[in-house]
Amino acid sequence: MKTEDGKCTKLFYLVYSLPMIGYCLVVALLGYVSYFAVNVLGFSSLLVGNLLLVSKIFDGITDIIAGFIIDHTNTRFGKARPYDWAYGGFCLAAVALFCIPKMGTVAMAACLFITYTLIYSIFQTLYSCANAVYLTRTVSDPNQQITVNVVSMFIGIVGSVVAGIIIPIYIAQIGTSAEAWKTFAFIIGVPSAIICSIRFFIIKENTTVMGEEKKEEQIPVKEGVKLLFHNKYVLILAAALLVTNIAMNLTSVNPFYFEQILGDLSQQSVVNVFGAVGPLSVIIFPLLTKKMGKKKLVVTALILGIVGKLLPLLNLKSIPLLGIGTVLGTIGYMPLFVLTINMIIDCMDYGEWKFKKRGEGIYSCVSGFCSKVGTGLGVWMVGFVMMLGGYVSGSSIQSQGAMNSIIIIYTVIPAALYLIVIIFMHFYKLEDKLPQIRKELESRNVKIAEEKEI
Repeated sequence: MKTEDGKCTKLFYLVYSLPMIGYCLVVALLGYVSYFAVNVLGFSSLLVGNLLLVSKIFDGITDIIAGFIIDHTNTRFGKARPYDWAYGGFCLAAVALFCIPKMGTVAMAACLFITYTLIYSIFQTLYSCANAVYLTRTVSDPNQQITVNVVSMFIGIVGSVVAGIIIPIYIAQIGTSAEAWKTFAFIIGVPSAIICSIRFFIIKENTTVMGEEKKEEQIPVKEGVKLLFHNKYVLILAAALLVTNIAMNLTSVNPFYFEQILGDLSQQSVVNVFGAVGPLSVIIFPLLTKKMGKKKLVVTALILGIVGKLLPLLNLKSIPLLGIGTVLGTIGYMPLFVLTINMIIDCMDYGEWKFKKRGEGIYSCVSGFCSKVGTGLGVWMVGFVMMLGGYVSGSSIQSQGAMNSIIIIYTVIPAALYLIVIIFMHFYKLEDKLPQIRKELESRNVKIAEEKEI
């Protein structure tokens, strides 16, 4: 699926992107976990937030473990490719979550915690930690890596945009019917699991990546942690990713906003049509990255995101304003979200240059850790702020305090978080150093190869 000069074909782009299609469809469904737990299972918003937050704390442990597992993986299928099966597990575990039956509160809470933990702590942990490693071992050229990653994201996002338009309409119709939620989860989750499994059988790893001319070094746990915490750029990137993921996952308030502020949940589908423009903008990211660089693109998008998040304050019920705000708000996080893998690879190169050890798995676990902990904190923040506002689960009439809390979560808090990310990115100055770093790494690896021949 590559040309003779090593360039990726259109078929390669399509097959490589298949797991992202299934993943994005299921993520669109998982965006309604809080709504499902509050309105179908009857939990309080704070209980849901606490359960998911505790699960995310557990995630932090599994991410580090997964990083070391991948660093020590050496199978006939490669180092990262075996973990593609985790995509399928992710999809099927999501189906199980929405199939939780009505029973005692403690039993339902336990089921929610277990399925949610399986989804994110086990399955998402494994494939997210393996993603950057898989990309470096299938595509060697940094520019092609960006293109492959962006195309993969674009194809996946098309599916999630469609799901984002259809799901609110369907949910507005089914309401709190547990059986209907179960059926809908099967319709989305099972085909997604099948789609996700295809790449494993077609795209193989290339074992000769940068630094592989040397014998594969087994990095002890203590040394791996040291590599991680001494790489200043991966720590800055981690902080930015964590806060961005918190902001992204505040969107779990969206069903409550449209139900309580606009009085019609189905209007979320209309706004999501506008919002499709934001995710689809990823197709021009390779061009913008070449012209602006990754850091400038990320910061520019975040500024637009701040404007978008605050725009609805001009008129809380204006569909055009909500639509434009959604477009800009989504654009705000898209570059960092899409380019995370490429920036992690940059940090790998810096780490190998600085410490003479690449540590692929331990660096790759950073994005998964930040994604999952950010998800937990974002969902918890929604529940906590709504609780402070006095939101009453299952009540058709809410107090003004509850309404204000929903508005603040929808607008002010994500805008403030975007501003914090901009501050973090000010200190991320790796990009200008990369050409010289990669030149020195190439020279170093050539020298090692020559010494082996002697």
